[in-house]
Amino acid sequence: MKKLFLMAIIMTAAFVCTACGEKAALVISPSEHIEVTEAADPTQIVMPKETTGSTDPTETPAPIPVNDSYLVLVNFEHPIYEEPPVVLVCDYLTAGNVYCDPRRHANETAVKALNEMLLAAQEEGEFHFIIASAFRYIWEQQMMWEGKLKEDPTYGSDPYNNPVKLMPTNCSEHTTGLAFDILCESCPHSDISYANTPEGRWLAQNAHRFGFILRYPEDKQHITGVQFEPWHFRYVGKNAAEYIYEHSLCLEEYLSITDEY
Repeated sequence: MKKLFLMAIIMTAAFVCTACGEKAALVISPSEHIEVTEAADPTQIVMPKETTGSTDPTETPAPIPVNDSYLVLVNFEHPIYEEPPVVLVCDYLTAGNVYCDPRRHANETAVKALNEMLLAAQEEGEFHFIIASAFRYIWEQQMMWEGKLKEDPTYGSDPYNNPVKLMPTNCSEHTTGLAFDILCESCPHSDISYANTPEGRWLAQNAHRFGFILRYPEDKQHITGVQFEPWHFRYVGKNAAEYIYEHSLCLEEYLSITDEY
């Protein structure tokens, strides 16, 4: 089974996945180097509940053929070990309704889709988006995770029953370059109230048209191990995004009914 950016090994360290949780991600030049220490010995993680990927518990959908690098799964059981090539986000943004730190990076295809989505939003309403976070280096995420463990050594010990907001090291979707934290002027911080803003509602209802999914839905926390994050959108391609949206799935559920996982 081919997966871009992933190695077929299981981590033995106590890593607990990532989405986001800071006001804006730290941006550090790739030329800078920080020596990262290993995380603490693993705590027991409860495995996610098995799902069929169907909203009807009596129905088991037929396998969906998948051969798409944009569907790479990064979570507790699927860490990423190789950082992908990325581009400057601002070099591709032409929409006038968005602020983005000029140092942000992301996957080129995802950035182009992001701009297409923001242009559509600009035509359909009065929105003011903020790209609060995009690509992060693995060691950068490690620093954030170690800081969290210093505050609470038990953080993330049982994420499927007590979902997390900050995830460790190479279990973060942000290390793929395919994920964006998209906030707005009226709610510039990662808070669940963002879901009730005009920008949050528009994205939740329209992101799939451009190949994005709301990666961590409120009713899937027991599967993702991540708290509801109405600002975290992940590029997976239009076909997958539309299917996931129409069937109210999370990425783990969708991939469980494909022939890739």
